[in-house]
Amino acid sequence: MLIELKAQCEHGEFIETFERDFKDEFTIRTAQRYMKLAQNTTRVSHLTLNEALKQLAAEEGPRMVSQRVGGEELVIGQGSAWRLPQACRG
Repeated sequence: MLIELKAQCEHGEFIETFERDFKDEFTIRTAQRYMKLAQNTTRVSHLTLNEALKQLAAEEGPRMVSQRVGGEELVIGQGSAWRLPQACRG
């Protein structure tokens, strides 16, 4: 659904549309990760969510890395970092 929505948006409109319609459900970063996973299901469907995110991050190269900081696992990329939800940790 998110992938189709993004395909219908002009360049730069997706974030605004997402924040209007979905911001109470999850963040734009989470949406982007879900879309990345959905676009790669055949390659990562056998993995846990956490393993799949790590696999895709590793394939993208140095843009994204998974790192343990202060006892929490973070995925860091392009100047931002986010905590992996507890349920996603392997």
